[in-house]
Amino acid sequence: MNIFGSHNLLNIEGARMICGELGVSEDDFYASVHDFTGAGKRLEKIFADKDFMVFRDFAHAPSKVKGTVEGIKTQFPDKKIYACLELHTYSSLNKDFLPQYLNSCNLADQTFSVPE
Repeated sequence: MNIFGSHNLLNIEGARMICGELGVSEDDFYASVHDFTGAGKRLEKIFADKDFMVFRDFAHAPSKVKGTVEGIKTQFPDKKIYACLELHTYSSLNKDFLPQYLNSCNLADQTFSVPE
């Protein structure tokens, strides 16, 4: 499959179970999802060459940011991970909510933030 990350794989497993209940065989299910690349802007590979890959992820909650970084680190354990986090929704920029992002990018080798 062309997707990775625990959240994506859990969603695929849920879809497989539902399809099974509807009578879709596992062979047909896996043949259908083989080329699925995931939802747009969700752990989406936007560039790759032999030395470098860039992923975009519209992870709007602290748990989603953490899941994205963990998914990439798990899939590519020997690669350096650079994470750039841009917060731009009202709730994300709320001073009482911001501390929830603490440690969400800990598995990245280097982090960057886009200033307000």
